[in-house]
Amino acid sequence: MDLPNFTKVEIVMVQPEAADHRKLAHIRATSNPAIQPVLYLVKVYLEKPLPVTGSGYALYLGDERIPKYNGFPGGIYFDVLDPAVLERHRGQPIRFRTDLQEFVESTANLPAIPVSTLEASGQASLPTKSDALQK
Repeated sequence: MDLPNFTKVEIVMVQPEAADHRKLAHIRATSNPAIQPVLYLVKVYLEKPLPVTGSGYALYLGDERIPKYNGFPGGIYFDVLDPAVLERHRGQPIRFRTDLQEFVESTANLPAIPVSTLEASGQASLPTKSDALQK
């Protein structure tokens, strides 16, 4: 399987959208009362677009499947609401799985959440998701 190489992976904090606020409320109520109202956007830059296929490719952080990812100019992205997920998978490989159940390894690993991002002065200063995907 000839999938494109990952050229860069970055984590960007953005303002949560309406549906994200409902999910954040659920996370606060069930597992993490201290969770901040922030959406972590994981942008995976690809050297070329993914090949078109009828069955698509499953995306994984280590051995955990990312249930949904989307495209943006330059690559793919996925959303994470709970920073514990990012910490749990920090340094682990980002990889695809084909319909044949074979993992396609990459040279990309999930980075740490940038320190400057953690020190953001508030949700209002964060970019919107659409703004972050334009860059």
